[in-house]
Amino acid sequence: PIVERTDRIRVQGRDYTIIRRGNEVVWMDPPGKYNPHYQQRGHYRNGPTLYRKVTRFVPEHTYDWW
Repeated sequence: PIVERTDRIRVQGRDYTIIRRGNEVVWMDPPGKYNPHYQQRGHYRNGPTLYRKVTRFVPEHTYDWW
């Protein structure tokens, strides 16, 4: 499980509320007057983290080059 916490911060005289999940900021309020200050990631708050299964190449033998 990933811990979610809410922090209230003050940056250059403005108050912001940020929600973090693990080390990732997933929401910021207020988002910005014309553009968001960063990409909102509210979808990270829903359920488990997103993983995808990949196949990695692993050689059968290792070679000592040095």
